[in-house]
Formats: sequence, C-alpha cells, structure tokens
Amino acid sequence: MDDLNERDLEKALMQTLVTGTYTLAKNYVLDYSFKKLHFQNLKIINGSFTCSYFENCKFTNVIFEEVNLEECDFVGCDFENTTFKGCETRNIQFVKCKHMPSIV
Repeated sequence: MDDLNERDLEKALMQTLVTGTYTLAKNYVLDYSFKKLHFQNLKIINGSFTCSYFENCKFTNVIFEEVNLEECDFVGCDFENTTFKGCETRNIQFVKCKHMPSIV
C-alpha cells in the first residue's frame, strides 16, 4: 500500500469519498470545515484537526490514531465502526449525531 501524506489527504478532501491510510507529520494542522463528506475505510495517524467542524459527514470503518481532535465539532454526523485511538479529545462536541465513535 502506498504511504500517503499531507498533500495526498488534502487532495482526497476535495472528493466526497475519502479513503486510505494517511500518516501525517505530528505538527501538521488542518483547521477546516468538512461538510457532507463520507470517510470510509480510512485511517489517519498523527496530525491535528484542532477546531475543525464536521457537518453531516459519515464515518464508516474509520480510525483516528494519535490525532489532535481538541475542540472539534461534529454536527449531524453518523459514526459506524469508528475509533478515536489515543487522540486528544478535550472540548470535543457531538450534536445530533447517530451512533458515537469509540474513544480509547
């Protein structure tokens, strides 16, 4: 499998379906508003989505590992088999979401 990085992730986020395994630099920050994206069969390792906003997104078979998700807002999102593993989740908010991710 290809080793995907920050540039690959930024390209993928321009699509409606985001898949793959991405290893990001620990100091890579992506503060963004994500709307109506489907994250499927996705693994993101490292990086920071601090203060990002996810609206009406679907997460299917997703792992965020060692990712900073501090102060992220998830509004109207659907989580199926999604795990936040070793992530910073301080002040994270879930509003009107279906299911919940496993936070370990």
